[in-house]
Amino acid sequence: TYTGTLTHDFGSIATLSQATQTVTITGARSGDAVIVRPTTAVNGIIIDGTVTADDTVTVRAVNYSSGSIDPASQTYRILVFQQ
Repeated sequence: TYTGTLTHDFGSIATLSQATQTVTITGARSGDAVIVRPTTAVNGIIIDGTVTADDTVTVRAVNYSSGSIDPASQTYRILVFQQ
């Protein structure tokens, strides 16, 4: 298991759109499972993560609502499980 954090402000995310940010998690490899936990949940936003390159996780915020959402800056805890 590898862990890390990302403090980020995704800014305004349009309806049915997404925003991404990468973070270095040393040891993460393609195919590993990722869990991303925000400090505070935001209605209308789903947060997930994917290993997109060795040692790199891309955190994605998806707005599935019918309007734009601007989540506040917060810290995301990232857990990577080696497969």
